[in-house]
Amino acid sequence: MASPADGSSILNVSRHLCWGGPHPYENLSALLTAQIYRNTLYTSDPRHNAWPRRLCSKLAGLQRAMKRGAPLPPIALAIYPHDDCLAAGRYPLGWPPILTLSYGVASHCGKDVVAPIPWIPDYHNPLFAHLNSTRKTRAKQKLIEHAHPWTSKHSQAVWRGAPTDGSALCQYNPQLRYCNADADTLVQLYAGDVNRQRRGKGSGARLRLGLISQMYPGVLDAQFTTPMALGYGASTDGAASVTANMSVSNANVSVSNSQPSSQSVAHLGGQQYRLPFEALFGYRYVVDVQGNGYSARAPSLLLGNSVVVLQRAYRSWWSTALDGAVVHVKADLSDLVPSLRALEANQTRVLELVRRMKRRVHEGVFSANAVDEAWRSLLVYLAKRGSRVKTPPDPAFMRPLSEWHSDGACTHVGSRERQKSDECRAFLRVPPRARS
Repeated sequence: MASPADGSSILNVSRHLCWGGPHPYENLSALLTAQIYRNTLYTSDPRHNAWPRRLCSKLAGLQRAMKRGAPLPPIALAIYPHDDCLAAGRYPLGWPPILTLSYGVASHCGKDVVAPIPWIPDYHNPLFAHLNSTRKTRAKQKLIEHAHPWTSKHSQAVWRGAPTDGSALCQYNPQLRYCNADADTLVQLYAGDVNRQRRGKGSGARLRLGLISQMYPGVLDAQFTTPMALGYGASTDGAASVTANMSVSNANVSVSNSQPSSQSVAHLGGQQYRLPFEALFGYRYVVDVQGNGYSARAPSLLLGNSVVVLQRAYRSWWSTALDGAVVHVKADLSDLVPSLRALEANQTRVLELVRRMKRRVHEGVFSANAVDEAWRSLLVYLAKRGSRVKTPPDPAFMRPLSEWHSDGACTHVGSRERQKSDECRAFLRVPPRARS
């Protein structure tokens, strides 16, 4: 493991790794600095970050884990409350490697400087209240099974959601190069750019999912529940052009071989497609696609009795526990249609997947106790691997988390009192010159 950075070094990085603009989070940091010192959790002000309440929710698990077992040695780390990582090479040259915890991590992140955050999202996660205990979990599962028996389910796969994987960025910055692109360019820049998808930046997987649904309506019912904010310059036949150039299941599919559409890319979706969350379990297969940073509702989907199909470029702390109980598809969705057809052709396998998923959720994969144990194991691992630091937290910038709570930084009102940094640099763009 690389030599760990102390809290001051991480603070220095976090002050400059900020979102660029124009953007709602402009000049707000992407990282929060945390340091365990004398068995007390110190952090930088969550209000300097774009997501104060989300960070406070994650830190609550860390703080509970500190109280389990023997006191921990000093550890300093950065928390990035999204998927992906800020490993070496992703921040300005000359700054030290920093230990980063992200919600989802990928192989390119590097195990020495990145680890997944043990966390169950408490918002955008509709059935969160039923995940806290095994008793609540089993009771909810029985209700879902009664409401949606297998024999009454639609044979299609389903997805509903918003274009939050970068598709909506045009409303903040219409100068982005895809905002007024023609349909063919949209495919290259957005729907079909696998490298962007693997990096998790503006992946466009949700747009791609909607277009696949247009081509294979008997296999997939995927709709945006809000209109697309992408492709303002697309013509009225834009979707047909996009569809004609998309590649799924390793073959170019022509509109002439599927159902044509005259919808514009800019007008895909709408409120008329909204479904109550639990209505998704009326389908045999439920697809979950990562959003702009991550998808928070996977744990709720796994409470149901449908096969969950996960599109992920990243792995969360709970991913290993669900291996063999869910279906994984490629980040670019190129194997989605073949995977769904193979499932429908093998109902024995499908029912076994559902049984495994239910059993593992019964075992408390997402319980509060499982989260606390995962945090404790992670902290002990980091301490053993040499992530200890000797420098105490800087009192000018870091305070015990309990004091931030007392100041209201973690409340709904307080979290809106964001404090932007005048030193901020554009987030993950060309690295600025390293500072001492």
